[in-house]
Amino acid sequence: MKKYKVGIMGATGAVGQEMIKVLGERNFPIEELRCLASSRSAGKTLSTPFGDVTVVETAPGAFDGLDIVLGASENDIAEASIQDV
Repeated sequence: MKKYKVGIMGATGAVGQEMIKVLGERNFPIEELRCLASSRSAGKTLSTPFGDVTVVETAPGAFDGLDIVLGASENDIAEASIQDV
């Protein structure tokens, strides 16, 4: 079965946490989970069903190599991060 590199924008918020939980409950085939959030949360470690993941700042380039990105962030963060995509 193919595995996917998945990014969660807004991973430290309530909606992002729920997305991660549901992916785990559904045994979604994840090769890499990249947790993206604002600069305030960058560097934090999140415990997920896919292992511990260090949060990276949502910025241009943060999406490189991902197959799927699920977004749950404020509009200004989302707009700023996709300008160069």
